[in-house]
Amino acid sequence: MPLLDASLALALTMLALASVSSLLVEVVHRVLRLRPAGLKKMLERLYERDLEPRIDQSLRDTLAKAEAVRQRFLDKMLANPLLPDSKWQGPLRKLEKLSTEEFLRRLGQTEPGKHLRQMGEGELKDVVDRLAREFEMLGSAASDFFTRRAKLLSVLAGIALAFIANINAVRIFDHFTRDPQAAAAVIAQSEEFQEDWRETEQRVTRALPELQQEEAVKQIQNGLQDVRASLQSLGNRALPIGYDRYPASQNTPWSWLAVLLTGFLLGLGGPFWFQVVSRILELRRALGSGGKPSTTSGTAPSAVAPEPPTTEQRVAMLNGTG
Repeated sequence: MPLLDASLALALTMLALASVSSLLVEVVHRVLRLRPAGLKKMLERLYERDLEPRIDQSLRDTLAKAEAVRQRFLDKMLANPLLPDSKWQGPLRKLEKLSTEEFLRRLGQTEPGKHLRQMGEGELKDVVDRLAREFEMLGSAASDFFTRRAKLLSVLAGIALAFIANINAVRIFDHFTRDPQAAAAVIAQSEEFQEDWRETEQRVTRALPELQQEEAVKQIQNGLQDVRASLQSLGNRALPIGYDRYPASQNTPWSWLAVLLTGFLLGLGGPFWFQVVSRILELRRALGSGGKPSTTSGTAPSAVAPEPPTTEQRVAMLNGTG
């Protein structure tokens, strides 16, 4: 099974490199503060379209006061409750996401929310339901936008990594087919490759801890160090990557095209290559043992979605009693 082993070794290598690419994307998210900025923009849109028109006319006539109400609304919605009270919360300490329930609870503590609470019961129910639907609709649109942007960043990071480290998937596959021992050495460490990816995936997908500004800068520095360490580790495995082994003067237009293609392949992301590795391992076990491949996909079963809150429960959240 030389070709199968070479394919598995290549997939494991791409999984490791995709983990490095994911770390690069995470560094970009932290440096540019894309997640908190996205939530703030969504709340601004909701405020301007649904809440600002309900503010007292006398307040809206005074531009400075209206802007102050808007800013206090955003500060209240984005403030991190785990941090000590402070007059200044740096942008790196803002929340990155809000559930509909938490949005309604926080809204009830703002000036527009207090104005809503003065409405009659029937009108309040209609307004709260409309606000909840609007928040969820904007959240869904924002989530779709963030997902597409993350995929684009992943592709760009993959291309950048491929050119920075001179990574050519065709060259790597050829190396594994010509040197079965090198492929076997990579396959022997398949569990390590997969565990490294799981750790990277947990770091990238979980909500970032809300940190002091100094700690957040330290996290960015640690992310850059992790990228360098991962590249160094891959280099130590004697893989055919890097400009020290293949200087730019030795590369042909076709090899540069292969590097570009490798970047796009890395941009498919760790989850894609993790699935490829799992499938090849199953096929390899089946061919080696004569048994059936495992049906375990390596992913956790999806949780049952909770029932959405009722209108009465949403009103209670706004009033601070639910």
